[in-house]
Amino acid sequence: MIIDGHTHLCFDGSQPIASFENLKKEMALTHTDHVVAFPLSVRFEDNLRLAELARENRFLIPLAFIDPRQPDCVSQLKQCIQEHGMRGLKLHPTLSQFHIDDLSRVSGLMDYCDARRLPVVVHCATDDPYVHPFRVETLARLYPHAIFQMAHMGAIWAADAAIAVAKRNANVYLDTGIASSNAVRRAINEVPDKVIMGADFPFYMYSMEQEKIRRAFEYSIHHQEPEVLAALMGGNCQRVYGITENE
Repeated sequence: MIIDGHTHLCFDGSQPIASFENLKKEMALTHTDHVVAFPLSVRFEDNLRLAELARENRFLIPLAFIDPRQPDCVSQLKQCIQEHGMRGLKLHPTLSQFHIDDLSRVSGLMDYCDARRLPVVVHCATDDPYVHPFRVETLARLYPHAIFQMAHMGAIWAADAAIAVAKRNANVYLDTGIASSNAVRRAINEVPDKVIMGADFPFYMYSMEQEKIRRAFEYSIHHQEPEVLAALMGGNCQRVYGITENE
């Protein structure tokens, strides 16, 4: 099973590549079975549009993209999960301008995700002070039942820190979007069961990401273990999100 763990959909036409029709074409071209998807904006109505699409298209695993600066952010998340069947939370500290470990912003959201054992995708690129991997680790330890997916795995300057955090914490995973092939290879060497393939569509295409994963695997210490490649291409993501064959 091939699963992409980091896909955006655009609903206002500002990023035409990220349309649902283009997503389906990209999936068909690369034989991708499922995608973990979130809106390209934090507009609440875009979450609802994604949820509606996911009800009719089981290959979409929808996450709610929430801005924790909004006073009703927790009720927004609850509505997305409990009423619309969304499967987790997406946070972008750089875009929303908050520190990921600022509990005055995120404690309500984290309490809810921890209680329900939900995945939380956190944008984590470069050594951004809003969301350095060590800040994600703080949350992972405070909320051990939530599952944290570090999007971009600290690419590029903080990749080693991200790998170390994933190695130390059972509930932290790494997604590969925009990470270098070399950083992905190091992650495969260290934590092959924690690496989730994520193209960051529409900014990168599935074909590009899948080739990057295959080549990084080829040069890893696990290159003679086909079960590891299967986990990288979808198995790890399938486990985190509880994706079944009939979805």
